[in-house]
Amino acid sequence: MSRRLALVGCVVLASGVALGCSVIGDPGGTPDGLPHGGSGVFRLLSIEETGIVGSLPGRAMALRGVAIESAMRAGDHLFYTHQDLVDEEATPPDDHPEQEVYQPAFGPREIHRAALRDEGVGAFDAGPRILAASEPWEGAAVFDPWAIALPGGGALLYYAAEGGIGVARAPSLDGAFTREPGPVLGPDGGAAPRRPTVVVGPDDAFWMYFDAGDGIGVARSEDGLSFTRVDGLTVEGEDETDDSGELRLANPGAVRVETRAGRVLVRLYVESVRDDGTRLAYLLGSEDGLAFDRFPRPVMEQGDVRFPAPYLVDDRVTFLYANLPFVSRGFQTRAVTVAVAPAGESFAPPVDESM
Repeated sequence: MSRRLALVGCVVLASGVALGCSVIGDPGGTPDGLPHGGSGVFRLLSIEETGIVGSLPGRAMALRGVAIESAMRAGDHLFYTHQDLVDEEATPPDDHPEQEVYQPAFGPREIHRAALRDEGVGAFDAGPRILAASEPWEGAAVFDPWAIALPGGGALLYYAAEGGIGVARAPSLDGAFTREPGPVLGPDGGAAPRRPTVVVGPDDAFWMYFDAGDGIGVARSEDGLSFTRVDGLTVEGEDETDDSGELRLANPGAVRVETRAGRVLVRLYVESVRDDGTRLAYLLGSEDGLAFDRFPRPVMEQGDVRFPAPYLVDDRVTFLYANLPFVSRGFQTRAVTVAVAPAGESFAPPVDESM
């Protein structure tokens, strides 16, 4: 039997029969003119591909003494949550979770913007701070950036803070961002919303998906500035992972896909929070922004994948930026990584056979 889980404003769990490939695509081909790279399995780029020598495969930025939380790519820029190590004498307690940043050792979260490296593919040099907490509703930190270029020019930067989700404007993705009065989306009787991700949906309105604390929430806007929560988001499809059960979906990353057949789809990459404490990355797809089908298997093989953020290279190839555990100066931090699908796509420089 199949069943559709209908919720008021958010998705908590997904179950049902295996989905078709009408809104997901098939990793083995392109049925109905659909691009297929986004369904994975994603492969971490090699050191030769990223050009970051002396690092680990997949790292999209090499920083020491820094914790990088959520990150996303817009155009040729990476927007990311940055924390400097400020107390090297801090000692985490014995019961501190292994793969979590020990916050007392690090400074407040800020938003930085990085530019593409001259060498390699998909990787970035360290960038300057572009936003720090300054408004009363923001509290002590700003984080979870999501930037979009507007069709008519200009750019918007969405971000999370203590009181909810804010937005800032700039003339371009590399311009200076100025806050709009905020928050544009605050708490609704529960936890403050986190991890905003915004796309222009199939109806050409702005659709925001966010972490609502107990699942995925959704809001809609005509201008990208004034949002109204939308009820009725559903997910259909099986989770074929047998090693642990799913507790909830979290931290979405969205992308609009325009197929060769002229269809507009929304792909949503999400964390599946498991009952063993790990997090896996899954893909959901929708034609209307509300009714989603689920690809039944994780799109990355690594465990504890957080903040998945897709970037379309073309209509066949997708990069997926995400967050994986990393140790720097003896401290547990988090690092931003980049992976590609189809996994057989290679960006390694050609071998000089004359040598």
